[in-house]
Amino acid sequence: MRISINELREKDQVLVSFGYIDLSWEDDFLSWNESDYGGIDNMVVPQKKVWRPDIVVGNSLNIILPVLFLSFMGALVFMLPADAGEKISLAITILLAYIVFLTIVSESMPQTSLQCGMAI
Repeated sequence: MRISINELREKDQVLVSFGYIDLSWEDDFLSWNESDYGGIDNMVVPQKKVWRPDIVVGNSLNIILPVLFLSFMGALVFMLPADAGEKISLAITILLAYIVFLTIVSESMPQTSLQCGMAI
């Protein structure tokens, strides 16, 4: 997954970003035993003939990623041994990171929800 911010206008509360997500799945209806079909191991099918899952990208993707990262880092605290001196300092650092992140988010959110749209 790649996400980049193309434009940010705080005064107008506009964020223009570009994202690329590479998804793959295995469809049981598109698999076969090669020996039953003369050794054919692949074929080309038009994309509109193949079922594709519906993907919905929400407006909160840029907010969710840092929270997931901080949650993962918070779980690392429990992996350190109890007698490690870094355990408390890591927990406090993660807590401070949460505080800074939430402060930044709260300052950048609009005061009212009169105009909060997303253009795709």
